[in-house]
Amino acid sequence: MARTNKTRDRIIADLTKKYPAGPRGRYSKASYTVVNQWVSVYDRFVNVQTIPVLSSATEADKILASNYGYTDEQLFGLGLRSERQCKSSSALGAGLTPMTLARRGRLLWTRIEAAIRRIKKTGILGGWKVSSWNAGNLSPLSRARGGMYVHAESKADAESKILLILPMLQTGCRPGRALTLDEISITFSDVMSAEDVDAHNLDVAGASVNEIEERIKQYEKSIADQRARLEEAKHARSQFIASVLLISSAEDDSVEEF
Repeated sequence: MARTNKTRDRIIADLTKKYPAGPRGRYSKASYTVVNQWVSVYDRFVNVQTIPVLSSATEADKILASNYGYTDEQLFGLGLRSERQCKSSSALGAGLTPMTLARRGRLLWTRIEAAIRRIKKTGILGGWKVSSWNAGNLSPLSRARGGMYVHAESKADAESKILLILPMLQTGCRPGRALTLDEISITFSDVMSAEDVDAHNLDVAGASVNEIEERIKQYEKSIADQRARLEEAKHARSQFIASVLLISSAEDDSVEEF
């Protein structure tokens, strides 16, 4: 989920400036050093405005400087996940030419891409996707259904929560075995509220329940058909036995006449 429009637009506008001011205007042009470095988005070496930090600085401080004062969570909260989305963001400005929009969008992506990748790798409080190819098509965990979500702050937290309900999500597994945690994929999806996670899971579970109910109807109809055939077979057996007995009786009567 993205931040409020006002905060989101302010951050995006700041990050598309040549020298971003950062939160509360902590940086100025004098804060920057221009470094010529390789940027994959441009596929070439370009001059990049960077905020120098001491070699003794913590990893958190280095990341903060590389994010122009914003945290990874703040940049992820912008809701932009690709260069294409950056280029099409309305927060880039109104009345701009396509070329200017493309240039600003590309610059924006170069400045938030690393934070997006870090969050996707480590995850934060939000929706964690849980799925498995071995769950069976009727299970809410089925990857074909998109899997379920767990509201958690880390992968370990998501694992502990899914283990509580895993025995109830075995529908469609091969008979005689249960899913193990090694067969389940748990990945961070996006910043989501607990309510959003619940809504998604209700939709997935609802679809699973509907299909299971439809399958139950099919089984019940199949059972009814089989029972009807069973009764027909029993009736045919009775008729066959009766006819054999009748023939046998007729033969006995014929023998007695002699």
